[in-house]
Amino acid sequence: MIMTTRNQTQEGLEAITATRPLLTPESVCYHLAELFKVRPTEVGLLQMQGAVLRFVFPRELAHVGSIPLNSNAVAARIARTQRAELFNDFVKVPHWSIFESVRLHDAEKTAPMVIQKLMSAPIVARSGVVVGVLQISRKGATRQEAGPDFGADDLQRLKLAAAQIAPIMLLLTVPDQMPRQKLSFCNQAAEQKRV
Repeated sequence: MIMTTRNQTQEGLEAITATRPLLTPESVCYHLAELFKVRPTEVGLLQMQGAVLRFVFPRELAHVGSIPLNSNAVAARIARTQRAELFNDFVKVPHWSIFESVRLHDAEKTAPMVIQKLMSAPIVARSGVVVGVLQISRKGATRQEAGPDFGADDLQRLKLAAAQIAPIMLLLTVPDQMPRQKLSFCNQAAEQKRV
């Protein structure tokens, strides 16, 4: 069963990378949402920029602020230690809740939901340098409403997804650096053709 799950993760991300020369953070995160059976806004993709992490998805969080690597934020700890972690009782974990208060595009008519469960994995380049953090959450008013707990198999799939994303993270543009351009993941062949 684990082999099928690993193959699905790898094949799915490779397929969208191979079939689309221009990938957006949205397309990658929507695929991950389907894979983990969560809403797209329960997927978080952060990029390393110097000594801080910035959200690139959900897009609304890109302009809220950045997370210093020397902070006690979960994403910062994941980047520093280069270890994936899961929390099935995330509300009890000390974390930065400012990002949870932002109204996201799929929840315009409802109050922001609390992250009840969270998995987080570092995105590490082949050189060993952390280039980002990938997070999958389950939100709801209560733990039960948020859905099933994450397990060891889920965390393993998240690590595999982070490894698949690593090569394309290096080609990512961040919203406020290029305000009028669409964010994009580009595979290297497409990038070289444009140069």
